[in-house]
Amino acid sequence: MDQADLYFFNTIQSDYLIKMNSSLHLYDYLINNFDKNDDDNSDNDLSTDANTITMASSTSSDSAIASDDTDDIDLINDKQIKHKNSWPKMFQEADLTLTSFSQSFNLLNQYEKQTIYDNEISMSKYKQPLPWTNSTYYHMGSDKDYVTLVRELAQLREQLSEKEDEVTELKAERNNTRLLLEHLEQLVARHERSIRTTVMRRQAQGVSSEVEVLKALKSLFEHHKALDEKVRERLKIEIEKNIQLKDELERTKTELTCVRETQQSKIIDIDQLKSMSNGTINPDYLTSKLIEMQELMDHQCNELISARSRIHELINRNKELEERSCLFQRDLSHTYEQINKYQRDLKESQAQKEDQEERISTLEKRYLNIQKETTHLNEFNNRLENELSTKETQLQHAEEKYQSLQDKYDLLEQKLQYQNELDLSSKQNGQTLLPYSTNEDKLHQLQNEYDDLQMELTRVIYFYYLDL
Repeated sequence: MDQADLYFFNTIQSDYLIKMNSSLHLYDYLINNFDKNDDDNSDNDLSTDANTITMASSTSSDSAIASDDTDDIDLINDKQIKHKNSWPKMFQEADLTLTSFSQSFNLLNQYEKQTIYDNEISMSKYKQPLPWTNSTYYHMGSDKDYVTLVRELAQLREQLSEKEDEVTELKAERNNTRLLLEHLEQLVARHERSIRTTVMRRQAQGVSSEVEVLKALKSLFEHHKALDEKVRERLKIEIEKNIQLKDELERTKTELTCVRETQQSKIIDIDQLKSMSNGTINPDYLTSKLIEMQELMDHQCNELISARSRIHELINRNKELEERSCLFQRDLSHTYEQINKYQRDLKESQAQKEDQEERISTLEKRYLNIQKETTHLNEFNNRLENELSTKETQLQHAEEKYQSLQDKYDLLEQKLQYQNELDLSSKQNGQTLLPYSTNEDKLHQLQNEYDDLQMELTRVIYFYYLDL
């Protein structure tokens, strides 16, 4: 490598680190340019609160690559020891370079195994770690870590889509239940008012507001049936999403094969380094390889930071969705309680209606009995009035007859008095006994008539009072 290439590598800068010279050891370069608090500060910018989450497994791909490279370098070092007598100076420089390279990778592994701090409030309710942290318990290769990361991202996407679907469904269901509850409230109020005011009219018509309430309940059940159909549609959508995720998995598999090919190419390069045991090892070639690996590490660091930021965003989004789902579940439970209360009120109103209908039926029976009694009494009253009118006519005839008899009685008394006066005058004048006898007979006759009239008068009075 000439001076122009070295100048080019010295001037070009990466996104996070300054490019190193070929004369500078990688261990010293990392000590000078890396700060252990940088990663913590960048993570603290993403989340304000603190909770420890180990990220050793998420970055195990970089460490695995580094460990593979160090193993190959150790093999090269062993071969260099065998040929140390023939190439003392060049292998001594290569040994120093490779040992610094292994020390630098150990430093990177220690740096990446540090604990980062996340949001303590957002993570305090999770008693178990997130799904992707389970890989910290296993030391797998880079391929397995990449596959697990892809699977975890797919699972998080599925969970987010499911939560969003549940939120939309809960919103729609809450709106529908609110409308139905308002309708039920109006119908129940109308039902109570109609029970108080128009019982007889509803009974005569045969149609009441309970029918409308039952229709509303029927519409509620139809709404739940429609929700079941929506759930079936959701299943179809989930199946389609599953197919899409399978396609994404195939794409990730292809990417994984590409990564494996790149790793194989690196292994081939290391084999080429091993095959150069009889020749001289070019230090410029080693520095170029180190620079390439440094660029690869920068790229992987960028991807790691972006993945962490995405994971933090997904955690916050999941927390918000869970809070919203809790609120929707509370609203839904409250609406179900109101529906149960309205159903109880409806049952009570129906029981009151049945009691009132029974009372109305008993009152109607009593009314019919009283009506029959009143008709019977009216007939009896009419009959008594007719009898009273006949008795009054009879009384009038009896009074007229009594009056005529009273007149006859007065005439007879006058005649008797006159006859007595004549008798007295005849006695005084000394008349004969023959006319006296005739007068005596007339007197007895009048007396008998008087007695008959007296008896008839008493009999008429007796019947009159008897009729009364």
